[in-house]
Amino acid sequence: MTAEDCKCIKGNGGGIFVSIDFGNSSEFKMVNISALRCRAQADTTKDVPPTGYGGGIFLTGYGDYDSLSKMLDFRKMKIYGNIADKAGQSLYVAMIKVLDWCKQGTAGEYVKGNYSDGISNQNELQGISLNYNTFNSFSTNTIISQQNYLYNYWNVIKVEYYVNSTRNDAQQCTQSNPCKTLEASAIISNINNNNAYFVYIYDSTSINNTAVISQTVTPRTFRNYPLDSTQLSSILIRSAGRFNITGKVRFQLINFTMESTELQKKLPGIYGLSQSAQIDLQDCEFHTQSAGSQIGKCFIYLEKGGNHAISNLKSKDISSEENSIKIDFSQSGSIRISDSQFENITKIGSRVDGGAINAILESSNILNIKDCKFTTCKAQDTFGGAICAEIKSSNAQITLTRTQFLQCYAQSGGGLSVINDEGGPFIIENSCIFKDCNANAGNGGGIYINLEYGLTDQTSFIIRDALIQDCQAAISASNLKSTGFGGGIFIGVNGNDVPPSMSLDLKGMKIYNNSATQGGQSLYVVMDKLKDWCEYGLLGEYVKDRNQEQYGFDTFDCGETIYPCETIDKSGSHTDVLKIMKQMYGTPQQIQGQAEMKIM
Repeated sequence: MTAEDCKCIKGNGGGIFVSIDFGNSSEFKMVNISALRCRAQADTTKDVPPTGYGGGIFLTGYGDYDSLSKMLDFRKMKIYGNIADKAGQSLYVAMIKVLDWCKQGTAGEYVKGNYSDGISNQNELQGISLNYNTFNSFSTNTIISQQNYLYNYWNVIKVEYYVNSTRNDAQQCTQSNPCKTLEASAIISNINNNNAYFVYIYDSTSINNTAVISQTVTPRTFRNYPLDSTQLSSILIRSAGRFNITGKVRFQLINFTMESTELQKKLPGIYGLSQSAQIDLQDCEFHTQSAGSQIGKCFIYLEKGGNHAISNLKSKDISSEENSIKIDFSQSGSIRISDSQFENITKIGSRVDGGAINAILESSNILNIKDCKFTTCKAQDTFGGAICAEIKSSNAQITLTRTQFLQCYAQSGGGLSVINDEGGPFIIENSCIFKDCNANAGNGGGIYINLEYGLTDQTSFIIRDALIQDCQAAISASNLKSTGFGGGIFIGVNGNDVPPSMSLDLKGMKIYNNSATQGGQSLYVVMDKLKDWCEYGLLGEYVKDRNQEQYGFDTFDCGETIYPCETIDKSGSHTDVLKIMKQMYGTPQQIQGQAEMKIM
């Protein structure tokens, strides 16, 4: 998209005006967008509301922007020849967290597009820490007194260290004299310096002991070098090596390799162990040191809480006694995993549930998994081939969005397993796919769900949009009675209460060609009030694939909503009031007046 030779008269944003509600999970990315020779022209007849800002683009919003969400990504923005009568020749930003956004990444990379430090005019990019309503109430003089060049937000005092595998740790870790490992004195002794901190890795390095990161003002950044390269640099995590995080850390374009000389125990590579921890992984990879080797620890273990983000991670060919990512939140915290791929991840043994990811949420927690792909992930003797999760707080929530589970298997829950013990919502939405997944000795070929309804009505399992196809549930030779159920989905509900209306909602489920040894080729549900749940809504709408039409049959006991008869003759033998329906519509309102009777 290109805004070229555009003009905004008596307003803001000569080419593009964007206003975002940051509290509603909006997403706006400047991908191959250009603002060329545009102009924001001020209204000279009045000073308030302010006009003439952002010659190319004016960006504003409401609420607090979370930089970990990476919602605002202007890395590919192109700006040239724009004019603003007041400020921000190419870009003007009015939002509360403009400083945090500018500090994201390295040297303002998420903000500036083709703006060049030291070459471009600083007035190209300007902004102010205000929401849009407040900005609109300010005079020109007030705005001038508070606005800033965005360059000043990322051009902060920083300490920089350089690492090269061909050097040694006696060096000073400067660009001209790099050191060899992350144990170099200059790197370790200044790791919690108050200033911004960067470690640039030319090719590869290692960590042999524990690096403690406690600084919470600015993240400690470890990334590849040179900065304009997309080639990953490597960090080899030795047997006793790890990052202990109670502060903020960012890893960019790093290939983490776990040493395979022995079966490691308990020491995760990256360990978040505080509610104040903030871990941000961008464009990284997880591997073992040698093909076919086994390890016994997590790459990432997030304990207690904190706010974390993992984006564009590639994890492949890992066999471990632990999960690649382990989450155990007992305090408030969140984690977003987006645009990531997990392939051929094998969790060994029966001690730990889940293949690639295991999550326990016991507080005010959010786990969002978005645009991810799990392929051939295995939890051979336990639950959840790709993911196993437990929701233990009504304030906790898990959401899967546009995520695929392909050829994953486990004892139960071939794709994923979730235990919701009086917890909050578990939601599957926006074209998730479970395909060719297998419960090889249990239940739930694609999905295994256990719900506990108690004092809270927050517990819920909702499928808004998901395809479950070609999944299987096989019987266990050691447990012939209670395995082999639910080829696509197995749902077990504990408690004697009927699930609150819409808290168990499978309307968005699409099922095709699933199989189960014992029963429920696509869905098997075990619950005390099963009939009550099936009678919610119209013709079992909360239970079934809404794309499958319901046909009636003239059986002995037909006539109820969930068991309609085919003909009036048969149903008329039971009652003098007939409800004639043809299931072609999604809601009772749509079906009203459109049901059909065929007279023969």
